[in-house]
Amino acid sequence: MPLDNEIEAPPRTVYLDGTSLELDPKEEAFLKAETGIQDTDELRKHITEVQEEAYKVSSYSRVVRVP
Repeated sequence: MPLDNEIEAPPRTVYLDGTSLELDPKEEAFLKAETGIQDTDELRKHITEVQEEAYKVSSYSRVVRVP
């Protein structure tokens, strides 16, 4: 929920093919440390696979959308 002086941006659609996956350097470093996957392309593949599996269980839009 935005603060009174903030404007809430519409959520971005994230496609399950990984083409819209954008990680800032801090996010990428965190995910590499947590997963042990150091190759950026392999990390993106892993994230996309996890999204796909989660979406199969529940097609809840937050699985494929980023605020």
